[in-house]
Amino acid sequence: MRQFENKASISIESSVDIVVARHRGRALANQLGFSPGGVTLIATLVSELARHVVECAGRGEILMTNAGAGGRSGIELISLNRGRDEAQEPSLVERQIAVDFERRLSAIRSVVDEFRVVTATSCNTAISLIKWKC
Repeated sequence: MRQFENKASISIESSVDIVVARHRGRALANQLGFSPGGVTLIATLVSELARHVVECAGRGEILMTNAGAGGRSGIELISLNRGRDEAQEPSLVERQIAVDFERRLSAIRSVVDEFRVVTATSCNTAISLIKWKC
C-alpha cells in the first residue's frame, strides 16, 4: 500500500486486501472529517469495490483521495480491475458475478454523489465515484 497525504493506493488480490482497503478507507474518511455514518458508508463502498476486484477480475487496485470542487469537500474512490484476457469467453460463474455486481452498482449509485464507469469490458472495469461530506 502506497500512502500519501489524504491519498492511498491499495493493491487488491485477495480477501485480506479487502479488509486492508476497508480499514484505509475508514481512516481516510475520518481524516477528511466525515460524520460517523459517512465513515461507515465510505468503508462499505470501498469493500464493495474491492470485493468486485477479487471476485471478478482477480487483481486490481483501489485509489482513494480527497476531492474538492465548488466549496465542497469529500472523497473520491477509483477501482481499477485487471481481469482476464478479453479474448477469453467469460465462464458461467464470471457472468453471474458480473450480474450480481450490476445489482450492487445500483445500490452504490444511490448513495454517492458522482459515479462513472470509465471502462467496462466484463471483468476489466474502472469505476470512479465521489461522496461529498454533508
